[in-house]
Amino acid sequence: MNRQTQNHKVVMTLLLVVAAIGSAASSYAVPLFARQTQVNCGSCHAPPPSLTKFGRRFKQNGYVLESSKERPFSVSLVAFSTYSKSKEDLLVAPGPDADLNDNASLQQLSLSTGGRITDNTGAYLQLTYEGLRDQVSLGTVEIRTIKNTYVNDRNVLFSAAINNSPSYQDPWNSNGARFWPYFRFEHEPLSTHRPILDGELARRVMGVSGTAFIDDSLHMEVALYSGLSENLQENLGLYEPNYLKLDDTGVYARVAKEVSMGMTSFTAGATFFRGEIEKSAGRPPDRITDVALDAFYQSNKGPHDVNLSAGLLYESLDTATSKRLGFASEKNSSLTRFTTSAQYLYQKTWGIGAGFTRLAGTADALYFGTANGKPDTSTLRFDAFWNPISKKPFKFYPLGRTRLGLEYVMYRKFNGRAKNFNGLRRDAGDNNTFSFYWVVVL
Repeated sequence: MNRQTQNHKVVMTLLLVVAAIGSAASSYAVPLFARQTQVNCGSCHAPPPSLTKFGRRFKQNGYVLESSKERPFSVSLVAFSTYSKSKEDLLVAPGPDADLNDNASLQQLSLSTGGRITDNTGAYLQLTYEGLRDQVSLGTVEIRTIKNTYVNDRNVLFSAAINNSPSYQDPWNSNGARFWPYFRFEHEPLSTHRPILDGELARRVMGVSGTAFIDDSLHMEVALYSGLSENLQENLGLYEPNYLKLDDTGVYARVAKEVSMGMTSFTAGATFFRGEIEKSAGRPPDRITDVALDAFYQSNKGPHDVNLSAGLLYESLDTATSKRLGFASEKNSSLTRFTTSAQYLYQKTWGIGAGFTRLAGTADALYFGTANGKPDTSTLRFDAFWNPISKKPFKFYPLGRTRLGLEYVMYRKFNGRAKNFNGLRRDAGDNNTFSFYWVVVL
């Protein structure tokens, strides 16, 4: 049996499992945590998948809601389909079965489960089929246990967790892997280098963290991560030779302060990560350090939901070993990434969003692999979507959800330049991409 046949059989098995569990559920058969808690999806998300204050507290509380109506583990299925068209044909097809332009695909099919394990322990687990890779793989994993107590008359929520994606566990969606846009379109061109905290190690590491949340306002977290072996990544459907690899132990730290005023909140935070990173298979590890600052404003008043985010990240790269072995031309490099975004959702139904990202760094042609040696890339992104059944759900599946959306990304600079970035007369604007997407959540 070849790999493609195996993957298709696994996907069909997942669908059968979901169908079996769904048919056994009552009329409250709803997406994962909504099914578990019997709380409407809009209470936790605005706009999805970003979290409201209630949603953040649910996550920080270990996916456990203190309610007599709360149910045990549930399941949810998410299908993410896309069609993308770029201004000019891509230089490289985004997948083995993809074309250089006009690509339509089932980008991702995810089966998630989670919820209460004990009164103070909960989990979120995900299994994913990636359409472009035609691969079933382990998705996001988080298991969290909590203890609520008082220290010097201050309420402190302590938690210990296991997770596999540094910065993904942050509940404010204003930092790293969870920053807007939440949907990553795999048909879009990717620059040669992106900051480690922006999800570059997602799922290929495993870590333990300790968190203190003080007086429902001050969040402090420290975590240690270890890279999964290539053999284990292969078994979990995660290994690719050109993916970044964490050697030894990576250190992650996060502090954030949230100030709430009724249905409005403001959060400011800082994040740190350091680890020995292999840029690709066969390359020596380089010490990479990320330091990031972020701010997040949210308002959830009546029919209006507003999110405003901004983040500034500085990445330092110690490439002395790579230079000695001929993989870099400089002993040290650095880059900064600034990003900002705004989203508005009306009546949980109609949404728009816009964002700007600018990545700029020092020159090292051997390390970054660009024509002028710089990784500089900047984009403007616009998004509009409609949740057609948010007001009138299907009677046979009351809290099933779907989203239809349009997104357009404009490349102002790509891999170092705005014009002729690859020396073959290709401009950054030739990568401009229009995408239509459809998300179904069951």
